[in-house]
Amino acid sequence: MPTEPLTLSKEEIEAMTGLRQYTAQARALTRLKIPHQRRTIDGSLIVGREAARAALAGVPTQRDPAMPAANDDDEGFNWSVRA
Repeated sequence: MPTEPLTLSKEEIEAMTGLRQYTAQARALTRLKIPHQRRTIDGSLIVGREAARAALAGVPTQRDPAMPAANDDDEGFNWSVRA
């Protein structure tokens, strides 16, 4: 039984987004909430197959609990207190 590659091919990313330019594909993937990375050597995109499937199926992504979300209240600096 053949296994699928871990990442989408350039052709699959183009078919999913309907776009050919890497920057435009990245914007489309961001709008679709599909996590992706950019290759530094040529600017092409790396998209995990399972992450793409999960995002398209509407499965919420898991975040690292050690990293607070941007809108989480944290116990950081209290700028209202003067030293």
